[in-house]
Amino acid sequence: MQQQQTATSSNATASTSNRNNTISIPNARPGLPIIQPQQAQQQSGPVHRSNQNSILVNTCQKGNPVMLHIKNTAWEYGDIIPDYQLGNTTGALYLQLKYHLLHPEYIHNRISKLSSSYTLRILLIHCDVDNHSAPLRELSKVAIINNLTVIVAWSAQEVARYLESYKALEKRDPGMIRERKEEDYLSRVTRVLTTVRGVNRTDVVTLVTGCGSLSTLTSTPLATLLDLPGVGEKKAKRLRDAFEGSFTVGGSSSGKRRKKGEAEKRGEQGVGELN
Repeated sequence: MQQQQTATSSNATASTSNRNNTISIPNARPGLPIIQPQQAQQQSGPVHRSNQNSILVNTCQKGNPVMLHIKNTAWEYGDIIPDYQLGNTTGALYLQLKYHLLHPEYIHNRISKLSSSYTLRILLIHCDVDNHSAPLRELSKVAIINNLTVIVAWSAQEVARYLESYKALEKRDPGMIRERKEEDYLSRVTRVLTTVRGVNRTDVVTLVTGCGSLSTLTSTPLATLLDLPGVGEKKAKRLRDAFEGSFTVGGSSSGKRRKKGEAEKRGEQGVGELN
């Protein structure tokens, strides 16, 4: 009896041990390896916590070398339509140009699934072929039709930098890349005078300091301008031409027409004398 009880308990222990170390996969095809829990944890890679500052990555991007180079921004896999979601209103599709040449219908299917989602829609192209002019031209037309912004990168590292930059600048105000126009007097005079060829910001300070104001500068004679430091003859003549020249369209062509008329008159006179 004791031997039977011992054998029964050992069999139960072995059965329990087998149940704990085996994953049951319903409808599994024969011949597929059964992954143990420890092996599954190693293959899944690092676990990334979900937060608002992370890039959402489509599961179809598993194995993409780009993921190895995203180091400055957190990322995680998510159930999304694009390949990368860089914000609530920004989605990006990743396309390897070599793959596009083999499967040209792929990007059209992905764009159709994207539909009208996302305000900023990016087509991030990884250019990894030599003859890229024709396919890039074709993809540019597709992007225009489907309201996509095309970004071309030449390596997986560059693709990752673009993704990180878009995510980092997600909540930045667009004013940071706009031209900042100062409204003080010197800044406005600088904007006006630097339109004259050869006049830089240093020259503007010299001209305003030497003449006192823009109004005085416009009536300053050429000889006085030549006395100012850094103002040569060409620069002074250009300033005078800008102040005294005609603002009418085609105003300078009248002189050409006048000269042409005088030449024609002389030609007619010469012809008359010959006759």
